[in-house]
Amino acid sequence: MLEQDEPAATVLAREGDRWVGTLVTGDAVLRMPEIGVEVPLAEVYEGLGFGAEEQPAA
Repeated sequence: MLEQDEPAATVLAREGDRWVGTLVTGDAVLRMPEIGVEVPLAEVYEGLGFGAEEQPAA
């Protein structure tokens, strides 16, 4: 699950009978070995900004 307020993602992985969530941020790589895909988190958020100047006025 991708975060909308900052470059971060929660990755869910099955371990036996349970699901375990891991938060990845920064220079992390999203790895999905089940489908043979690895994507740098920075690439997912490329071109997006998260600074205060981009917040809509209230």
